[in-house]
Order: sequence, then C-alpha cells, then structure tokens
Amino acid sequence: MSGGAMRTAACALLALALAAAAAPPASAAPMQTRYLCRADDASWELLLDGRGGRLSRLGTGGGAAQELAGSLTRFDQLTPAWAMWRGHTLAGAYALVATLRSEACSLPSGGDPQPYRSLIAFPDGSVGSGCCAVDESLDVARAPRARFDAKPADDWSRGLAELLPAVRACLAVARTAERVTYAGPAADGSIAVRLVAADGARTDCRVDAAAAQPAQ
Repeated sequence: MSGGAMRTAACALLALALAAAAAPPASAAPMQTRYLCRADDASWELLLDGRGGRLSRLGTGGGAAQELAGSLTRFDQLTPAWAMWRGHTLAGAYALVATLRSEACSLPSGGDPQPYRSLIAFPDGSVGSGCCAVDESLDVARAPRARFDAKPADDWSRGLAELLPAVRACLAVARTAERVTYAGPAADGSIAVRLVAADGARTDCRVDAAAAQPAQ
C-alpha cells in the first residue's frame, strides 16, 4: 500500500473512530452510498456518490482526473434495482450520465464479480461499459459534531481531542483496524491505544507521548 493510500485509510478510520465515540446510535447515523466503476477495457475509472464524483482516464494520454458535481437517483423499488447519476465538471464544462443496473458483473481482466453493471455516456458522445463495486459507509460530512465535554468523566473518549496524535499514529500502522475502543495514558507514561479489526482481533499499540510514534 502506498503512503498516500495509507494516509487516506488512516483518516477514514479516524473519522469512523470519532463518529463511534461521539455520534448517536448507528440506526440514526447518516450513511452514504459510493459506486466505484471500472471500464471493461480498463480505459477509465469513475467514482460516484450522492454529491460528486471523479473521472479518471487511464493509460497513455489519460490526463488528470476530472472532479465532478452531480446527483444520484436510486430506483431500489425496481427489480433489479437501478441507479442513475447525472453530473458535470466543477466548472460546468460538460455533462456525464452514468446508468447502473443491479446484476453480477465481471471484468474481462478477471477478479471477483461486482454487484452493478454500468453504462456511461461521456460528453464527447462516446459511451462505455463497466462494472461497479458499492460501498455503504458513514457520511462524515453529515455526521453530528463530537461533544467530548458532554461525555461522563470515566469515559475515555472525553479526552480524545488530546489523544488524537497517538490515535492517528496507531491507525497509520494498523492496516486491518476498523475501530478504536480505548485510548489513554499508560503506567509508563506512554499513550495506550486499543484497535479492533473487522474479525474482532485486537491490537494494543503504545505511543511515545512526546514523539507520537508507535513503540509497539
């Protein structure tokens, strides 16, 4: 995993950790759906959600990724389910339409089947087809703000603001961690952070309080 990817993953995990410590019950948490679509011929990649997206033209001469603004409409009442995304570049230069259909979809290059088939209408009049993965995750932009001062005195997350450097350091090296269940001072003066992976496996991380570097 590249350094940039690790930093992105660590930031996402940290956002989830903050939400878990400060947000209302999971049933009330705002969620978002993201679609990551890849071309059958590996010529493009498209990331879409309810507010925006990113189009990357791959291969020689692909150029920089285009940031998009747009909206997603889901038709979950249909069988199979459909979704449509309409958008444009941030400068409003052109329109792009993506139509997604719920069905098992496999790319010619191989890999696990994805749950959506996609048809993309590009602004130059060309069209493309591909497969899309789907991710349902916490919408951090709409999540409630943390109120650490409202936590009980014996709740470890009350001091999370001061513990953030240690939590970030541990998340950056624990690639399988899904959530933080504890962070606080240890007897030796370091900061102890407990991380839990999706399969329930626990990792205890110690961070030098001054250097913010994991000691184990």
